[in-house]
Amino acid sequence: MRYEFMTNSGEVIEAEYPMSSVPDIGTIVMVPTPDGTIFATRIFSNPASVRVDDWKPYASSRLPRHLKGVPCTPNGKPIVSSRAQERNIMAEFGYDRE
Repeated sequence: MRYEFMTNSGEVIEAEYPMSSVPDIGTIVMVPTPDGTIFATRIFSNPASVRVDDWKPYASSRLPRHLKGVPCTPNGKPIVSSRAQERNIMAEFGYDRE
């Protein structure tokens, strides 16, 4: 299964891990890439699993993929840092809340 990680430069990358050995969210791991191995932190990919005391950026499933001017994962999911930011982006691009 593929999981999302964020590098120190803010780039979001995906890596394949078996479900039995997935790194915990927030764990820094060495992720193999075509350019070599880099350190990256596993990030949230679902806002429903976020607790207020350890909020981290996540890949939004509510927003359309490949929005211009919004950082995205390699497969096009927008990366947001809060639900408020997600709502602001929805309003900016004229999308209604589900």
